[in-house]
Amino acid sequence: MTQAALHPDVKVSVAGARFFLGADKERQENFEDDSSDEEGFDMNALKHRMQVNKKSSKRGKKLESALKTIKKKNSAKGSATYLNFSAIHLLRDPQGFAEQLFDGHLSSKNANRYDLEQKILFMSLISRLIGTHKLTVLGIYSFFLKYLTPKQRDVTKIMAAAAQSSHDLVPPESISMVVRKIADEFVSDGVAAEVAAAGINTIREILARAPLAIEPPLLHDLTELQGL
Repeated sequence: MTQAALHPDVKVSVAGARFFLGADKERQENFEDDSSDEEGFDMNALKHRMQVNKKSSKRGKKLESALKTIKKKNSAKGSATYLNFSAIHLLRDPQGFAEQLFDGHLSSKNANRYDLEQKILFMSLISRLIGTHKLTVLGIYSFFLKYLTPKQRDVTKIMAAAAQSSHDLVPPESISMVVRKIADEFVSDGVAAEVAAAGINTIREILARAPLAIEPPLLHDLTELQGL
């Protein structure tokens, strides 16, 4: 599917990108469903009920059967843990893949073939790759800048991608220009409260991943303003 995502045809490349992001989202949703199914379950309580009800053979057998089923399920989950990875985790060359995605779809004249939604799709995929594998694709940070304005459609998705692409192995100066842009556009005099909140939250997310990606004077100003 990497070849599909890198394909020069718009429909093919978009479908390939959706595969990687969709598979990762489906995995997360399945994990959350499994967790919610088991939420509140108490193995010891079930054992206790078996002891209390052991005189009632019919009820006791039902409880015992339930306990065995749960043990079997947990055992299967444990043995399959190593398979619980998304397609993004299983890539052989994530660095090369991310670079080719950026160079082929966003940084070249080919970018004009994609509409905004499709560009955001590739931003999201590249950022997911960078964040997951701690990659270095420096061009993505300057690419974000032209889209980081409050009037930009779907800007929150772009801000989320910018945060996800941040980590402590990226040169701080590459990310600090993104932080500065967000601060200037979203956390300045005259902006609406919800706009400022979105800016502050994104900066928090970025700094949680890359603590050095902010200049001391700006950090001081934001700390006084919002209590970062």
